[in-house]
Amino acid sequence: ENEKELDRMKRLIRENEKELDRMKRLIRENEKELDLMQTLIQNYEKELDRMQRLIRKNEKESDWRKRQRLEWEEESDWMLARTIEARTEVDRAQRRIREKEKELDQMQILIREKEKE
Repeated sequence: ENEKELDRMKRLIRENEKELDRMKRLIRENEKELDLMQTLIQNYEKELDRMQRLIRKNEKESDWRKRQRLEWEEESDWMLARTIEARTEVDRAQRRIREKEKELDQMQILIREKEKE
C-alpha cells in the first residue's frame, strides 16, 4: 500500500512538473508578447513625437505666413495710398496745365487783336 501511495505521489509530482513546465512556457510566451507590446508602444510614442514636432513646425510656418500676409497687406495699403496721392497730384497738375493753356490762348487772342489794331 505504501508503494501504491508512493507511485501515486510520483505520478502527482510528474503531473505537477508538467503543469509547472507548461506554466513556465506560458510565462515566457507572455513575456515575449509583453516585449513586443512595449516595442510597439515605443514606436507609437516616437511616431507621436514626430507628428507633434511636425505640427509645431507647421504652426510656426503658418504664423510666419500670417505675419507675412499682414505685412504685404500693409505694404499694399501703403502703396495704394501713395498711388491715390500721386493721382491726385497728377490731376492737380493737369488742371493747372489746362488753366495755363487757357491763359495762353487768351493772351494769344489779345496779341492778335493788338496786332490787328
